[in-house]
Amino acid sequence: MEGSSRQITEWTVDDVSKIIREQYNDEVATKFEEQRIDGKALKHLAKDGNETQFASCGLTTVGDQMRLKEIASEIPLVIGRHRKKPTKAEIKSLTDLNQRIYKAKRKAVTNAALEQWPGNDLPVFKNDKAATEELETLVSTLEETCSFEPAGFNKEGIKQHVLDVLNERRRRIRKGHDYTQVSSFIFTNSVIKTHTQGIYIKY
Repeated sequence: MEGSSRQITEWTVDDVSKIIREQYNDEVATKFEEQRIDGKALKHLAKDGNETQFASCGLTTVGDQMRLKEIASEIPLVIGRHRKKPTKAEIKSLTDLNQRIYKAKRKAVTNAALEQWPGNDLPVFKNDKAATEELETLVSTLEETCSFEPAGFNKEGIKQHVLDVLNERRRRIRKGHDYTQVSSFIFTNSVIKTHTQGIYIKY
């Protein structure tokens, strides 16, 4: 999401979902996705939504509903405050070498996240203290080797990428993909690992 350079009415369902997930939680974001709330729908919901529509989106309290109105009216501030990963434009501004380095480090974070949480049973961190601690431990472990200052990819960016990877997996699971049946290969430290079969192959 490019942020404040785009009007809210240009947002996709995924754009809205990312902000809702940051401002509320995974459960509410999932309901927004199920209701196909894009930027235009978000604007109308915040301004003219009724109780039934709010409830369908997981906003059952007056506080949460009023908060949505604030979010919709202050979108540029919300984006600026929560953007933790480099934008596409920022990545393109890097040298070719730095782009390759950044993408390699980001891929290593992806692999680590998939290795940490394989299969279909993914944690909802906001409601699970143990899972949150596990997330923080993983991020701290990756910080030294995967941070990349030229791209502004630091500890917060690593954490956000882990969350993005898991959220993408959740979307695919909801569409019917079964990660317990299909081997997920992880490339890390010169080892190919398949979670479903427990096979390690050196290359």
